[in-house]
Amino acid sequence: GVFISEYSESSGNNNYIEIFNSTSGSVDLDDYEIWVLSGGGEWPGNILTLSGTLEPLDVLIIVKSESADIEISEHNLVAWSGININGDDAVGLAKNGFLIDAVGEAGEDPGSGWAIGGVDKATKDHTLVRKPAVFQGNTNWNESAGTSEDDSEWLIYDNKIWSFAGSHNCESCDDEVVITVKENLPPVANPGPDLVVRPGDEFLLDGSNS
Repeated sequence: GVFISEYSESSGNNNYIEIFNSTSGSVDLDDYEIWVLSGGGEWPGNILTLSGTLEPLDVLIIVKSESADIEISEHNLVAWSGININGDDAVGLAKNGFLIDAVGEAGEDPGSGWAIGGVDKATKDHTLVRKPAVFQGNTNWNESAGTSEDDSEWLIYDNKIWSFAGSHNCESCDDEVVITVKENLPPVANPGPDLVVRPGDEFLLDGSNS
């Protein structure tokens, strides 16, 4: 699916988030929104409705201003003053009005920022990059943030590290497993239509279509 692949809180106009299409097909962004909560509150907060198409394994960056120092090709960039994040502002990605991914969480203001992977206030003055093993969003912030470097979904970089922006490394996002039903011989039950799954997906062949 589409998820937040990068987040940067910095000075000036250099606040941004990056979203990534992990699928093998083009995604219509008209169904997606960016939500921002300024210093606490409940979703959705400030809303940016996206548009256009996000190609397979491509990214879109939503940045505070076009005058930012981040060097990104224009077709991959949207300027929105609402991404004026300050470390304590949660950012969400929504599809059809439902939250599907987030950095931070709704509720009380966390102070200067949220801890990630055991790093205090990691959403302040840092660039966060989703680990390559992650291939989908996560609305459970405690699970996403983790408590250590090992169990967190995020890699934490120093302030003004923007060299990862504009592309994303996802280890399994282009690895599809195609299950093709070629023949159904008695007494084997009919497993139903062909399936396309990704590593980590769960599926069940129960013969209910017999």
